[in-house]
Amino acid sequence: MTQIPETTSVNTLLDQLSEIQDEAKKNKVQLTPEIQKYIRAHLEAVQQKLANREDVTEDDMKFMEDVRMWIILPEDLRLKYKNCEDAKNSEEVNTIIIQAKNLNISLHEAWMEGKKREVNAKQWLDLLHVAEAKGEKKEWIDETFRFSGGGRIEKDGDLNLSECKSLTTLPLGLEVNGGLNLAECRNLKNLPVGLKVAGDLDLLWCTSLSSLPILMNVGNLNIHFNNSLTSIPEDLKLNGYLHLEKCTSLATLPAGLKVNGYLCIGGCTSLSSLPAGLEVDGDLWLSNNLHEQVKKDAERLKIEGKIKGEIKYYNP
Repeated sequence: MTQIPETTSVNTLLDQLSEIQDEAKKNKVQLTPEIQKYIRAHLEAVQQKLANREDVTEDDMKFMEDVRMWIILPEDLRLKYKNCEDAKNSEEVNTIIIQAKNLNISLHEAWMEGKKREVNAKQWLDLLHVAEAKGEKKEWIDETFRFSGGGRIEKDGDLNLSECKSLTTLPLGLEVNGGLNLAECRNLKNLPVGLKVAGDLDLLWCTSLSSLPILMNVGNLNIHFNNSLTSIPEDLKLNGYLHLEKCTSLATLPAGLKVNGYLCIGGCTSLSSLPAGLEVDGDLWLSNNLHEQVKKDAERLKIEGKIKGEIKYYNP
């Protein structure tokens, strides 16, 4: 454990505490009773060590850093985590701190920017991340999106984020009133729950995407060349077609899957059957290299009237 230099004294501690109070006042943050109690307890412990001429360590002094961290948290997180211990042990807080540091922005600034647009600090940081991945400056965000309150981030028309190699996530509350192209976003790890896409959602070569959330109002969905995807959400709502091509780890389709357009399943070699509740208003396209049971299930569903179009086979 590293020892703090001998210059540490009660006076220097009180100076740091005064700075923290000034910072809180400047940011219009009220120190809660829990935080005041936390400061008092740790300050008294360090003062006692100094009085006893004992070594003061970095761990002893870390409480100052933790208080500063709590002060610069966005308002919604300060209300959620009313003491330093809960905040610093929270995965949510640590993720945001790391994200803000990587984007070279303070949490307080993220909160202020988000507040102006009626989104939270995390959403604003995610938007900055999207802009950076696309190679755009901050101004691009306001030129591209509309902020309609309630955490909604709207994009009129298509949003093309294809080949953004460093893109890992999208902001919660995103609504695209056209198509969303995420082709070759190979580090995209997740899609936000409730993502709304009125047009096509293209997920070609999104090789880090292992699952999908419940998606709202999606037109056509294209998922190609993804060997990480293992499942499709049960309540997936599609207004158009679904094209699954070479998703080699996809083992099942949801029982209640209904596709208003055509359904194409090609090269999904782990898929061993089709669900009994599958309904397809258009044609069902199947590649010749699928399991025989998939083809038998397709013929049965056609006889039952659940496949309204034709069953067509092709070479992948």
